Amino acid sequence: MSLEEIQLPDWYTLRKISGKISIDDMLDLGRKKIDLLLELTKDPEKIVLTEPDPKIEAVGGLVLRIAAAVTEDRFFQSWLVETEGDLLSIRFQHAKLSDKLSIIRDLFGDFILGWSEVTSFFNTNKDEIWQEIYYLVKDHFKKKKELSTIFNTVYNSENGIIAVRFWEAPRLVKRKRGILRRGWLITFTDYLIKEIKWKFQKKLEKHIKKLIEEKRKGSEKLLVLKDVMIELMDYWRSKRDIISPRREFAFKGKKLYERPDLWPLCMRMLLSRLESTGYLTHGERLQLGLFLKRLGMTLEEQMEFWYKFSVDNVGMSWEEFNKKGGYHVKHIYGVVGSRKDYEAPKCETIISKYFCPFKNLSTAQLRDVLRSYHKDIDEKVLRDIIEKARLGEPTQACKLHLFHVAGRRYKIEGITHPLQFVRLAFMSKRGKKREDSANAGENSE
Repeated sequence: MSLEEIQLPDWYTLRKISGKISIDDMLDLGRKKIDLLLELTKDPEKIVLTEPDPKIEAVGGLVLRIAAAVTEDRFFQSWLVETEGDLLSIRFQHAKLSDKLSIIRDLFGDFILGWSEVTSFFNTNKDEIWQEIYYLVKDHFKKKKELSTIFNTVYNSENGIIAVRFWEAPRLVKRKRGILRRGWLITFTDYLIKEIKWKFQKKLEKHIKKLIEEKRKGSEKLLVLKDVMIELMDYWRSKRDIISPRREFAFKGKKLYERPDLWPLCMRMLLSRLESTGYLTHGERLQLGLFLKRLGMTLEEQMEFWYKFSVDNVGMSWEEFNKKGGYHVKHIYGVVGSRKDYEAPKCETIISKYFCPFKNLSTAQLRDVLRSYHKDIDEKVLRDIIEKARLGEPTQACKLHLFHVAGRRYKIEGITHPLQFVRLAFMSKRGKKREDSANAGENSE
């Protein structure tokens, strides 16, 4: 069978679709596609074992692209592009050869597959190509076992090599993962396959941008769907538990991530430094980001937070930030990458690996910082906190700091977690507010 005769699989979400569809069917398939993508995040093995439904995956995918364009919800668009890419990776891995070839052609255009075809087209021999590519990539492998595996999967496999137009695989060219011949990039087939998700996502983004442009030009066929697409957005927001952080604790109606006055000194200083300089180290960003996540800040809120404050993003569009710095934010929420539900680090970890002012600051620095945050702090309390820090007891110093913030003492050995600090500080403030309200009531009588 020639490549021209190979058709895209019916489940492929970017294949051309023709025909008519009712509003009800659009809503139904859009919801089912949302459910499928959310299920993928929770249980990818279940997706592997489930036979693809072309209507849900292809037609439902088109509906969600229209929703992304009509609403211009950038968080939804980001989520859609990422999860559709994950779904394609799974489907491609388990697809038959003809489906794989058709997808490669759709994403990369013309290609030449296999040692026989490549050597014949470029009028060269197998060993010459192998030696040239091996020379470029050998330093990327640290173990001899890895090189042995590459030799078996590439040199000893007929389909271990492939050639595509070099402009279709810019990242491979930049990383020197192949050799250039007459406008073609010759590379390991496995290398190209690893580029499929990225290439697919770029094409998906172009599809959405094209729809957005049509909508902005006043396309009636898109604008008439506005209410339907908003309904789909509401459905997605109600179902997307994957990007709603599990809170370590919660108080009804209280956004503790907006109350730095209740935070431990480490987190309050990181926020102040970010607001004043726009810069934190990678570890400090992780420390603050996971803390905010566990206080209940949503992924969307934290994306906006870092985009607003970080000077790294000055002059950077939202789309650029979303692909770079935004990726790290999504990673700690388990939306991309390893998809782990990361915990906020405890004090022991912060003291050894991250930023703890009671360990990292000098006596003079610590005194100035505490005075700047607490104008009314008693001199004896200040001395006691600094003394504990000087003696190398940061958790004890933090405990004394909590007592000042809370306005009361607790029977605790020390502070073991930043969230413990916030919880106790908030409980104390809430109790004091109730007490003041009760006293006010008595006085009014």
